[in-house]
Amino acid sequence: MKKEKIFLAAAAMICAAAVCVMIYVIISTVHLENQQKFIPPAFDKQVQTGMPQPSEDLGYTTVTVAEGYEIGLCSNPTMSDAELQVWFTSPDTNQVWMRLQVCDSDGEVLGETGVIRPGEYVETIQLARQVKSGEEAVFRITGYTPETWHSAGNAELPLTLYGYSG
Repeated sequence: MKKEKIFLAAAAMICAAAVCVMIYVIISTVHLENQQKFIPPAFDKQVQTGMPQPSEDLGYTTVTVAEGYEIGLCSNPTMSDAELQVWFTSPDTNQVWMRLQVCDSDGEVLGETGVIRPGEYVETIQLARQVKSGEEAVFRITGYTPETWHSAGNAELPLTLYGYSG
């Protein structure tokens, strides 16, 4: 009789432990499924190959970021309707892929390029909304290690948008 009670108690403890393990596995699985998975951004469909020749009044310049790659873009981008001239360039000496987002002062994305490779550039970006001439914005550049999509560093450059004619 005593052995039966010990056996029943042991069986109950084993069942309780098994239930706890199952609950843990279910919660862990649901948690992993709910985590956001990285979806790489698309490559830009309007990309051009080579080095651009923008107008001098756009203030086209090349900037070297701390991670060692270069970004070519306009420091005085101008708008025509909802299109912003950026001349976003990745010199062919780079070893990274890049993407540009134009954000307003609240961090809202106004427009963005797709990813570009070394030796490519994008002349213009379509903006999601009307922007007033003189509005403050930020160029947010994201660098990616080719194929792995690991971060190759980020850069932010404040600027003022001019020339809206809509």
